[in-house]
Amino acid sequence: MRTTVILAACTILMLLLSQPLTAQVRKADPKKVATAEAALAKAEATFAAQNSRLRELYGMIESNLGASADARGQARLAGDLARVLQIHLAPLRAPDAPKGGAAVNKIREILGAPLEKALATLEQPVLRVMAPALAERVRSVASESGNATEVLALSDEELAAKALHPVVDGSRPFFQRWNLTIADSLSEVVDFKAAFAAREEAREALLFAKDPLLVFTKGAPSGFARVPFGGYDVQSTSGFSSGRRPARRINLERDVFLGLREVTQGEYFEWFKTLGRPDQMRHVPKDRQGKALWVLNESTGIEQPAPDRLNHPVVGVDLISALAYATSKGARLPTEEEWSAMAGGPDGLNYPYGKEFNAELCNGGPSGKKDTVPVGSYPEGRGPFGHYDVSGNVAEWTQSYEDGKPVDGNAVSRDLSVVVRGGSFQESAQDLSNGWVWLRQGHQDRDINTGFRLAITGSSR
Repeated sequence: MRTTVILAACTILMLLLSQPLTAQVRKADPKKVATAEAALAKAEATFAAQNSRLRELYGMIESNLGASADARGQARLAGDLARVLQIHLAPLRAPDAPKGGAAVNKIREILGAPLEKALATLEQPVLRVMAPALAERVRSVASESGNATEVLALSDEELAAKALHPVVDGSRPFFQRWNLTIADSLSEVVDFKAAFAAREEAREALLFAKDPLLVFTKGAPSGFARVPFGGYDVQSTSGFSSGRRPARRINLERDVFLGLREVTQGEYFEWFKTLGRPDQMRHVPKDRQGKALWVLNESTGIEQPAPDRLNHPVVGVDLISALAYATSKGARLPTEEEWSAMAGGPDGLNYPYGKEFNAELCNGGPSGKKDTVPVGSYPEGRGPFGHYDVSGNVAEWTQSYEDGKPVDGNAVSRDLSVVVRGGSFQESAQDLSNGWVWLRQGHQDRDINTGFRLAITGSSR
């Protein structure tokens, strides 16, 4: 049953992960949802049964060890274990037993699988159910000195007492003894962990079936989604000109993880608070005229965003500030090619959500908001890999110059223009398309409609 449930959940998940990377993947398939729901129901039932079985076993062991906590009870348990060890280790103690290296090999052999089989003959039920754990304890005692043959210097009673001590030691709460010396060797715990993993896998498979774009968060850092390696068409205009350049084919040689959402004012503020005052003055969000967009808090002595805008994208930061924030998070900004792959996907879409503009799927000029909105406000307008606000809300810095060369975060050029993509709440339908390009000066340009999202390089293929 356990294997069947695990395979069912894994099969559904693999089917979802292996779907073609097309715009149609964003729509849930009712049949797949129903299959995933059935698999989850079976996994939940299996987990409940394993959980009940394990709780019963835990209670039985705790109760029996508690009843044997006095000296007489512990002597009874130690005597039972010593009896079995005496029989099992007799060949090692015989006059004609192997010596030297041959003895070490024989000890390792006898303390292997045959020991667990021997412990199955224990008379005390509580010891019998713990046979795998007791076998591990005997092996642990044998390995303590670093010389396996020294275990034979112990009597059967001494070996039994040393092996049992961490299990029956009443000075420690039972849950500690369970976690440290008992649980990991029991088949019931192995079955419980497998059932738990299968249930989590089935839950994830159902989430992916209901929202296929979530598949691209699988294996990605928290808050990111994967843009798969492969070929993509990059659309672009000629800088500030409305003229379209021919689409060019690019190839991502490795996966890249891009932030699901644009960096928010709240996130930026948490980093901002850690800076010294000179750096705060450099990185505080400002408008084009150099006026701070955040208000100085007299009690703390630093600027801060309005409480109702903490989940809005941060704006008023130049490329230097965006790169500084990204570096603090162990990340960078996406290159223009990576951003374009995220926006258009393998189908080379004109907009993140499809071929035609739709004012209801993004915060652009036609939506009439005339300001930023909280990140993720347009879930139906996500890009082909599940990223939010790729079109609209705020335009986004990339880490590429106009000529396509990457920006060195430690030496941003004062002469070359940097590519900004995505359009903002101020732009027209045309300007909100995946191909529209703005150019900014990385050292100084900042305004109320430009922010950024993070990128992390994936493993090579």
